[in-house]
Amino acid sequence: SANETNDDEEIFNNWTYGEEELESALSDAKILVLNTPHNPTGKVFSKKELAHIVSLCLKFDVYLITDDIYEHMCYGEDYRHIVVPHEFPEMADRTLLCNSLGKSASATGWRLGWCVHPPHLRNIYRGIHDQLVVVSPHPMQYATLSYLALPNEYFVNLSRKYQGRVSKLGEALRATGFQVIPPQGAYYLFVNYTSVLGLAGMTSEQAAM
Repeated sequence: SANETNDDEEIFNNWTYGEEELESALSDAKILVLNTPHNPTGKVFSKKELAHIVSLCLKFDVYLITDDIYEHMCYGEDYRHIVVPHEFPEMADRTLLCNSLGKSASATGWRLGWCVHPPHLRNIYRGIHDQLVVVSPHPMQYATLSYLALPNEYFVNLSRKYQGRVSKLGEALRATGFQVIPPQGAYYLFVNYTSVLGLAGMTSEQAAM
């Protein structure tokens, strides 16, 4: 949930999860899929939250699949992307790290990415992969090599660029009466439309139409 915090209707990104609910769900699970920074809430999971998730995965023998596609879009000094198997080495043999150049290279239509997985899952992963995809177009593979060779400065500037865009859109929406939940990462905005002239009293479906 996300909570309002003061009288002038300032809203903060307080999206979180129920620890007991997650523990109950993982007690008979095999895999947990984790997306951080998160689409669409813009939440960046903290180290404390990830430590709790890791402890549950270890407790219940659950594999973790991480979707790190927005890793270079974290805003402000308080939020940073954490690579789970790097920060928590005890999870290295049960984490599959998925990523793509789709967002960071503004090439979403290419659907070109990769998965870093433990060696003991190699044959299983390749078997599944072979049934889902054949091969990416040759030019895109060369483009990906160029992307992977980009200097760190590119990714630092990428975060700044998107933070500026997100802030600009948020300001424009607030100026028209929307309440905006600023994202910690990714590039989505959650907004409350009920105080907007002409939309008040409508259902979300009516307001969207």
